[in-house]
Amino acid sequence: MVAHFAGNPVTTLIIAYAPTEDKSDSEKDKFYEDLQKCTKDIPIHNVLIILGDFNARIGKDTHLTNPKTIGPHVFHEESNEN
Repeated sequence: MVAHFAGNPVTTLIIAYAPTEDKSDSEKDKFYEDLQKCTKDIPIHNVLIILGDFNARIGKDTHLTNPKTIGPHVFHEESNEN
């Protein structure tokens, strides 16, 4: 779903539900291609917020590769491919 909210600047929300881990790689790739196509249509001056369930499992291993993005206090030991 894409929603535009009038204002200065215009705010655009994209709400998405990603395929789960058990889906094929081609299905997941198609989802992210579609999401990317959707973002290309949004004017550059809009505030863009992407919300959704991306079926990602964030693990402690992510903190080692991206310590500024993910903190060490997560539920899972390992991240999944999503």
